[in-house]
Amino acid sequence: MRSTHALRRSGLLAVTATAAALAALVVVLPPATASAATALPPCGSTGSPLGGVNPATTDPAISGTGSMAGTVCYGRPTGTPNGKLFVFFPGTGAVPSYYQDVLVQAQQLGFYTVGMSYNNGALAAIVCGSNTGTSPSTDCYGGLHLNRFNGTAESWSDTGSADATHGIEHRLTAALTWLAANDNPGWSAFLSNGLPAYGSLVVGGHSQGASEAAYLGSIRTVTGAVLFSSPDDCYSPDPADSCTTAGTTVAYWASHPFSSATPLSRYILATNANDPWITKVTAVEKVLGGVSGGLESFGAPVSVDNTAGTLTTAPPYGHSHVLLSNATGTSYIYPAHDEPVVDNDTPVCSTNSAHLELANLWRQMLYTALGSAAVAPAGC
Repeated sequence: MRSTHALRRSGLLAVTATAAALAALVVVLPPATASAATALPPCGSTGSPLGGVNPATTDPAISGTGSMAGTVCYGRPTGTPNGKLFVFFPGTGAVPSYYQDVLVQAQQLGFYTVGMSYNNGALAAIVCGSNTGTSPSTDCYGGLHLNRFNGTAESWSDTGSADATHGIEHRLTAALTWLAANDNPGWSAFLSNGLPAYGSLVVGGHSQGASEAAYLGSIRTVTGAVLFSSPDDCYSPDPADSCTTAGTTVAYWASHPFSSATPLSRYILATNANDPWITKVTAVEKVLGGVSGGLESFGAPVSVDNTAGTLTTAPPYGHSHVLLSNATGTSYIYPAHDEPVVDNDTPVCSTNSAHLELANLWRQMLYTALGSAAVAPAGC
């Protein structure tokens, strides 16, 4: 669906290539555009269900090009407000406007919603490779996520330099401050002492954005985390870097106890059984939080649909925290990787859309992140 996925594929299958050579491969593929990713106009445009604001509008000190400059998507609850904010992080090289459908479903459940742009231009697997670390200070993956979060751990920065102004924490703080002043005072409930009120946040993301969300929940106490097609922060020496062979290591941050009080029971993952990186995701989720069995400690993975995208298992899916989709997907580079959450070629609630079924999946995942054992109300 996006050209930067080619970077990932090349890096995993051609271990002798340099990062620079891999980056050069990107240009031969179609560029990432909103029209390629979604039938919806960009957030803030006529026809979009969500508002949009440029990051630099929220704070003129925020800069960046490409996906870092992507419009921040936002929306207030359309259902009964639940006092929570759902913050979503896009995958590598993607922008928030690619993920409007899941944000709309969260709004209908009573969430305030924000889709964040951030420094997501370089793939963690390319930046870090085998450097999974034996402590927080030696874990490249954790250091990279921390650098993107608040500008610290600069030695792990993929850009050579980073500061707090361009980190996720400041970007989110600036967005919430701007929204409270320019959209509705209700947004101020998600600020505390000049920072996001993390205890009121459910974080989520796709691909690299899911890794960032999972990491954030490990260092800040949040309500819960909704993850799609990741985290996959692991390494194995086999040519495909499958994380299934001897010598496989999972990033220290993911395989050890969280420094926050976020309970692992509030984490939930959906991925596609045919995702090219399913073995990496599985390796990580089985040890997440340093818990024996990781997310599978709450039950075995559950297959939720068939190849047509029709749900074959009803919510709440046995309260499993690992949900597997089998639908084909429609994006033009990696359909299985994008299928669980990227906006499809048809609107979320059309009668012929697989995302009509996914709406109910997303809603149940959000309920799990809230700590509710109830069946979420059906979408659309």
